[in-house]
Amino acid sequence: MPSHFSLYALAMWSGVLNCLLAVTIWLMLNRRHHSRPVLLWSLGALSLGIGLWLFGARTLVPDWASYQLANALLQLSMFLRISALRFDLQLPLCLGRNFLLTVGAMLGYHVCRMLPDRAPEAVFGALVLVAGLAALGRHSLAAGRATPSRSGTVMAWAHGVASALLLARMVWLVRGEPLPSVQDSNPWLLTLLLVAAVAAMLYSNLGYLGLVLDRVKAAETRAEQARHAASTGMAAAEQTAESLRVLLAERDRLVEERSHLLQLLAHEIRQPMHNASGALQAAALAVHAQPGGHDNAAHAPLVQAQEVLGHMQSVLDNALASTELLSSREPLLLQEVELDTVVQLAIGDLPSDARRRVRCVHQTSLRMAELEPRLMRLALSNLLRNAIRHGGAQADIELRLAETMQPPALVLSVRDTGQGVGNAWLVEQQRRTNDTTAPLTARGLGLHIVRRVMALHGGQLVFAANRPHGLVASLVLPLPAEDDGAPVPTA
Repeated sequence: MPSHFSLYALAMWSGVLNCLLAVTIWLMLNRRHHSRPVLLWSLGALSLGIGLWLFGARTLVPDWASYQLANALLQLSMFLRISALRFDLQLPLCLGRNFLLTVGAMLGYHVCRMLPDRAPEAVFGALVLVAGLAALGRHSLAAGRATPSRSGTVMAWAHGVASALLLARMVWLVRGEPLPSVQDSNPWLLTLLLVAAVAAMLYSNLGYLGLVLDRVKAAETRAEQARHAASTGMAAAEQTAESLRVLLAERDRLVEERSHLLQLLAHEIRQPMHNASGALQAAALAVHAQPGGHDNAAHAPLVQAQEVLGHMQSVLDNALASTELLSSREPLLLQEVELDTVVQLAIGDLPSDARRRVRCVHQTSLRMAELEPRLMRLALSNLLRNAIRHGGAQADIELRLAETMQPPALVLSVRDTGQGVGNAWLVEQQRRTNDTTAPLTARGLGLHIVRRVMALHGGQLVFAANRPHGLVASLVLPLPAEDDGAPVPTA
């Protein structure tokens, strides 16, 4: 080994190399990884490099810089690099506790330095460095497993080797045998120790560089996988949307075809029904015109036949309304219509005997309202037929037009004095009013149409008992609120 080779020269060159590595790590990782851990590690490597250079420059700098300051920088280096690894592991940094431990170690070294014997100083310094390097190795191994990255294992081995060398030096000093120097007869042992120490510091910095690059690569891979998954999901969503569009188009075609067929069927059925109704009415008038017509045996069957035809006409109108208007996705077109006109049309849909039983009562000054006249006529007609059918032949029917203030609403009530219904029926009807998914039955088609008509108008069908007996079925239609105290014009 050349005679000019010495521990101090190697320490100085190692310090310069660590400073260059610190700058390299900062330049390479600053914009590719979180800046805080990169800054902590770079400052730690820089502190290590300056401390090693001061340790080697004992003949060039004062003793306090070569011993106290150099040792403090070495301890600060471990504190900063451990903090960088804990940040990457998403662990609490515990800056206050670790900083106090670092300051305590510095003060402990300073106290040992003041003792006359140099052995406690060397032993204490080596013990602190061994503990710090062991902690660095443990965090490096954990960071390597979390990434995962082999660089973490390399860092752990590098810190482990450096810790073992310092531990060997401490044992050597405790035994009272100083480390070999360049003039000793066994220079190979010194060479092995120095080369191993430099390699440990070199691989520690290179290991951190590889660890961060592996983590960045893993993050980029996950991002690419996420982009691929998102792209695949978007393609699947577009395919699903296209399938839905095809299904919706097919559904619209089937609905249009069904509506067209129903219209044809209604036309083919309605005309014969009108002819039959006219013939029955003419026959009833002829029978009635004869002496004792009411007592004629043919009078009752003719009246009954007219009622059956009227019921069939009502069912046909409900079916057509459900198909043509209530199933439409277009918004309902409201018109300003006269309430009396709608009421008289609804009453006109009833059989002649039933019309005479209906009494209209106006309890509001409203004469006009925004409605869909055909649907409202159908809803009123259904309620009147329901009252006549279930109220009985002797029941009185009243169609009352009223108005409420809180909230503003127009109320069209059909009241009968029949036998009424039980509470269970009222509860069931209220449930069907609130539950729009309730299944439709043939028996309840008329009331189902009424509920749909009211929903399209933003209103509601409400049932209540008519005291002392009978039933009240009300169509509640919301009215515009008053503006600035002035009533909304209704006529």
